[in-house]
Amino acid sequence: MVLIGVVLACCSAGVVAARDFFELPEIVDPMGIETGNQTGNQTGGRPVDGGGHASPQTVFLPTTVTVLEYNSYSIAGNESNSFDVRLHAGITVYRGHRAAVNVHFGSYLIVGPVAPGDDPASIAEWWMNAVYYSYGAVAGVAFGPGAVVAEYSRYSFHPLRNRLNGEFFNDPAGESIRVGYSFPEYRRRGVVISSLVRFGYLDLFDYWQADIEKPRARWTLRTNVVASYEKTRVTPFIRLNLDARALRVGGFDAVFGGDLGVAAGGAAGRLELYTSVYSTPDTEEIKGRTDPAFLAGFGVRFRGRSAGGTETAFRR
Repeated sequence: MVLIGVVLACCSAGVVAARDFFELPEIVDPMGIETGNQTGNQTGGRPVDGGGHASPQTVFLPTTVTVLEYNSYSIAGNESNSFDVRLHAGITVYRGHRAAVNVHFGSYLIVGPVAPGDDPASIAEWWMNAVYYSYGAVAGVAFGPGAVVAEYSRYSFHPLRNRLNGEFFNDPAGESIRVGYSFPEYRRRGVVISSLVRFGYLDLFDYWQADIEKPRARWTLRTNVVASYEKTRVTPFIRLNLDARALRVGGFDAVFGGDLGVAAGGAAGRLELYTSVYSTPDTEEIKGRTDPAFLAGFGVRFRGRSAGGTETAFRR
């Protein structure tokens, strides 16, 4: 039902809002949403071990997830985006019977076509336009069948060039606190659905009185849903991401992103091949005007997961 609701919301949105990349749920969710592995919330929201059973002890640094991905916008690109390369990492710092804490980081290299009048640096004829960083910390506590999560995170966009077709790049940044809910995995006849919902205030820079341009959105409701079919050797999956936003100037809009593809591998390593879409009415990357974007293409994602850790002396 959560998946259906997200699909309907995406289809009904007239426009979709600012360049804030969607994190992978397995990177930011301390309670362990991981499609295709028995490491999710199926034990009533409690952290679990690799066999899907509730952990009997507190563990320090039990899990690290690292993801490297390449996205080519060969179906639909724009003046700023031909492809991007992304590196994500999420580290579970602490895992207990009913609580967990993780930290996460993301680095994104954004590459676009050579602007008219510019000389390409090589026969590849593209330019590295910008890098984007995101990082934060998330805590989760088991509540009901799932877990309540609380997050602090920041993001920033850093142009590597001074202009694009005579225009100047902007350098948007944001800082947010969010609270939300990590739902337990739904499993039925090989279908696995995981979802994470977070609501929060986007711009803590107001409190620091930072002398930077404010992001368009003030409040955001972020929904991440992952569904897969686990009874085949090659696993088909779909990821849906939706940001519903309350804007600083009034009104609402939304950002949508999603992947549809197949995955293979196990708990330690996973390869995903997919087609992706991303849509926003304003990337906030160009000074002096709105910069709507619709990007579509193909991607490959490599994911590694380390399990284990050091048991502490603290027992429940």
